Amino acid sequence: MRPFLIGCGVAVVLLIVQAAVVTKREHADRIMKRIETAVLESKPHGVGAELSDRFHAEPPPMDQARFVELVRTYMQTVDVRTLYRSDMELMEVESGSFSLEVSYMGEVNARDFSGTVLSRWKLRCEREPEGWRIVNIIPIMLNKQRINGWHDLH
Repeated sequence: MRPFLIGCGVAVVLLIVQAAVVTKREHADRIMKRIETAVLESKPHGVGAELSDRFHAEPPPMDQARFVELVRTYMQTVDVRTLYRSDMELMEVESGSFSLEVSYMGEVNARDFSGTVLSRWKLRCEREPEGWRIVNIIPIMLNKQRINGWHDLH
């Protein structure tokens, strides 16, 4: 009976430790789920909530406020009806930061387009006092065409 109780105690401790230790992949997954929800609900402030105050993107150069305004502008003309994450790959993992590339397939309605859109993005996240935040987002691919910056998406 005693080994059984010890085993149960060890199992409980391991479950507590597992719940307390969150991997960078799990952080990335949580961030992406919150962004996906914001995109599907057309809430640019939801995307902005995931961005660091030190956020930057280019070209053209954008800080957090300009990027959220760009997202707001896109959301006024593009309705994302469905969004499926098909791949998420962590790269450049360090103690206080990581990069990830993520691919999506979405059904969208825009001015003169309705259909499936494939995309791939690179994000850089850093740990801040309030949690993990995105410091950079780079568009990589849209419908199998290479993207060289945000100006290619206008």
